[in-house]
Amino acid sequence: MHPRAGPVTTTSATAPATTERRWRSLVTIYRATGRTAVLQAIQYRVPLFLMMAALLTEPVVYLVVWRSVARESGGSVDGFTEGRFAAYYIVWTFVRQTSQFGTGMGWEQLIRSGDLNKWLLRPMHPIHDQLAGSPAFSLVQIFLWVPIGVPLVLFFRPDMHTTPLQMVAFPLTILMALVIGVLTNAIIGFTAFWLTRIRAIVNVVWTMSLLLSGRLVPVELLPSWARAISSVLWFRWIMDFPITTLIGPTSGRDILIGLGMQALWIGLATLGVRTIWRRGVRRFGAVGG
Repeated sequence: MHPRAGPVTTTSATAPATTERRWRSLVTIYRATGRTAVLQAIQYRVPLFLMMAALLTEPVVYLVVWRSVARESGGSVDGFTEGRFAAYYIVWTFVRQTSQFGTGMGWEQLIRSGDLNKWLLRPMHPIHDQLAGSPAFSLVQIFLWVPIGVPLVLFFRPDMHTTPLQMVAFPLTILMALVIGVLTNAIIGFTAFWLTRIRAIVNVVWTMSLLLSGRLVPVELLPSWARAISSVLWFRWIMDFPITTLIGPTSGRDILIGLGMQALWIGLATLGVRTIWRRGVRRFGAVGG
């Protein structure tokens, strides 16, 4: 036997064990972070509920306006009836509260103030804190949404076309939308490694999201060129797609295509986070934090 055969065998054997330990550590960290996020959300449940109630103004205004337009247009607008508008914007409130958190401004504050230093001392990438905490926080948001969502359903009487497949797919679309949101917000926030202020960038992205995500107008009602743009960018897949997945009518093929687009954007955003983070941290360390 070659004299180096022993060490090679030992290295190949220990590599999977090291990888397994890393995954176990990551799972442990996710559990602890998620548990902490739930406890924090429960502790501040009253302010969260009041904030959620205040945020209802936006979708209710959209709902009332579009229902009025549908009524004056003979009962529907390009296939959207009053009941479908009600379904869309009621589910809109749920998706907004459970799948979208924060902006890149939080990262700007960490970088600009130098508070990012304490995160660099931890054994994991700081993005994991948000990826672990946000889904747990969403669970509490679901319970807080019920006292608000149920009256909306009873008052506006939404027209839903939901199948068992859609009900199974809906939670997955919410989770994937949440991951996309966390990752893309991080990419935007990482521009603070090179810029003193990023509010202008955040505002541009927010405006694009308002117009192309289905937040202001359902994507189906956008002009064809705008629908094409929204289908390429990530905005539609974190807002309009989860909504239409639940309210229907939609086919299994459309659901698979949407999940595929969400998975694609998760992959692209993950690559973007890793690449920009490595370059940004080097610059951050070079200028002293």
